[in-house]
Amino acid sequence: MPELIADIEKDLSRDGCNLIRVLFVMSDRSALNSANRCFVYYYEEHENLQGKMYILENYRFVIDVTSTNVKKYRLTKEFVDLLLTS
Repeated sequence: MPELIADIEKDLSRDGCNLIRVLFVMSDRSALNSANRCFVYYYEEHENLQGKMYILENYRFVIDVTSTNVKKYRLTKEFVDLLLTS
C-alpha cells in the first residue's frame, strides 16, 4: 500500500500539518463536519482502503477512535516519527 502511506507522509509534511494526528476514511460523496484539522482519505481514491487501515491498525500505526458512522483513526507517534524521518 505504498500509495496510501505516501499520501499520509505527504500530508504530514505540508506546512502546519505535522501535528495533525486524526484521519477519517469515508466516501467522497459524504460530508464531514469536524471542528479540528484532520486528514481525509476516500474509498474512491484508494483501492480496498478499509483493508489497508486494518493492516495499519494491526501494526499499531493507527488506532480506531470511531464514535460515529464515519471511520476515524488516530496516527500513533511511532508511525508519524517513522514517516517524518524516512
